[in-house]
Amino acid sequence: MNNAQPNEYESARTEYQKAVAALALARRKQNPAHAWEWAALAANHAEKLGIEHTREMLGENVWPELGTLDTAVMRTRKEEILIVTRHAGFVEWLERRGITGRVIERATPSDVLGMHCIGNLPDQLKAVAASFTKIIIPGCPSDRRQDELSADELEEYGAFLRTYTVKEIAAIQP
Repeated sequence: MNNAQPNEYESARTEYQKAVAALALARRKQNPAHAWEWAALAANHAEKLGIEHTREMLGENVWPELGTLDTAVMRTRKEEILIVTRHAGFVEWLERRGITGRVIERATPSDVLGMHCIGNLPDQLKAVAASFTKIIIPGCPSDRRQDELSADELEEYGAFLRTYTVKEIAAIQP
């Protein structure tokens, strides 16, 4: 592994986030030896989360088998809601409905992996989240769609939530 580790891993704070980031980086490697280095690092962090037999989960093939370890790491995450937004009115609107959670403005794969996320995410992050909920605002005038809306305006425009699961169907790997 080179000394210049990618920012995603460097910014990870918890053992869970480090394991998730290392797994994500292992998936992106185009060289099996590099993929194995990141997979082994993920296994080390997974062991610190209390997961046993992490090395065996990776298999013995040319490329590490990341799915089983990924699932085991995901299961250690406590059920919580992650709200991804920069809009205070949306957070207030959710709170009025009894929906609370950790609020962040930007998300990484390690933030959303296995989480129920509410807000706006790119497709690649939706695919690693357990589920994804977006706000639908049917009565919002077109000239207000980019504006910061208050909780009262969201009510007025008939806002509601719709939940999805997104699944990656294929990844191209050399």
